[in-house]
Amino acid sequence: MIKSLTPQQEAKLPAYAQKWLDIGLSTEPCNVTQTKRWINRAYKQAGLEPPKEYKLFDSPLSCAQYQLEVNLSNQVKDHTKTQILDPLRDQVHDQVCSQVWSQVWDQVSDRVRIQVRSQVWNSVWGQVYDQVWKQVWTQVSNQTHYQLYGNHDAHWLGLYDFLLKELKLDCVRHWTPLINLAKHCGWWRPYKEVCLIQHRPKEIHFNSQKQLHKDGGPALSYRDGFSLWRLNGVETEEMAKQEIVTPERAKPGRVRQERELHRFTGFVNNIDDN
Repeated sequence: MIKSLTPQQEAKLPAYAQKWLDIGLSTEPCNVTQTKRWINRAYKQAGLEPPKEYKLFDSPLSCAQYQLEVNLSNQVKDHTKTQILDPLRDQVHDQVCSQVWSQVWDQVSDRVRIQVRSQVWNSVWGQVYDQVWKQVWTQVSNQTHYQLYGNHDAHWLGLYDFLLKELKLDCVRHWTPLINLAKHCGWWRPYKEVCLIQHRPKEIHFNSQKQLHKDGGPALSYRDGFSLWRLNGVETEEMAKQEIVTPERAKPGRVRQERELHRFTGFVNNIDDN
């Protein structure tokens, strides 16, 4: 069992954090050729036949809408991320002590998670849920559970990348397809005969506090127009910036949003938080 990192290994942790932050925040289009290559490898490594067809979507929203229109429920149980991810997970924990695991997680995974998972993934997932999944959650919850997130899985894939390349853990090679796949595509969903792949965002903007933020435009947008408007990490509507706040509109859940709108417009109203 590996009980500690060498000084040389510790020195490489910041570089892995930056590498996987860059991957997680990439705005490059999906590289379809490389995506197919690594998904086929992931299927085969899990003992599954590669998909017969790939469908490319511009955003998670358009993919979610397609999933509602086309009934793929009969393929859900045949291809799950459990089959692709889990077989060797226990072996990794058996070979790395908790201290080393925590050290790599804190210095690589947690640094990436703050922006990629907490800001970007959470916001995109929540918006898709509100616009598509919320009304039919009982029908689609099992399908969303088995989705994988490509470059937005950067926080945990960065950890396995370090374990593989720096600690030489052979059992981590099982995740090589997913580590490489994250460099080329966004979210993806494996089914029995078809795999749904998606572009990464087209633009992402942050403020100095690493919160999603852009004045006068969407903080995050995809190639089909699906966008998230954020001011200092707070959700706003595209037209809300033109609204004037009145005490009647200062309802619970809106106060924080209104404050950010004030900061944007320079208009200040007195709002009683109570």
